[in-house]
Amino acid sequence: GDSGKSVRGGPVSWLSFLLLLVTGGGIIVYYDKEKKRHIEELKNSTNSVKPAQSVGTAAIGGPFTLLNHDGKTVTEKDFLGKWTLLYFGFTHCPDICPDELQKMAAAINKISKSIQSCFA
Repeated sequence: GDSGKSVRGGPVSWLSFLLLLVTGGGIIVYYDKEKKRHIEELKNSTNSVKPAQSVGTAAIGGPFTLLNHDGKTVTEKDFLGKWTLLYFGFTHCPDICPDELQKMAAAINKISKSIQSCFA
């Protein structure tokens, strides 16, 4: 009669499959609801932020006093009539500084070429 037939059934029953679908669906609905709630919170917090009133203005331009690579004092008067590029970098920056120095060198080369073509 029952040669080779399982007494209990397969490893996945219809009940376990139904429980899997209900649990998975519940998790998806919960995740979607929480995601929408989080997005709404972000929108509300962004809308509630008011721009702050700025105080003063940026200190760009005007007289300055700096130390050069030899430790001597340098002022804006030392650069009158000359092209000047001031770069405030980092004391140690193996990733950014080399790229920025290449950009500055390219800019200086372009300026030099345009100045030479004006006097040619």
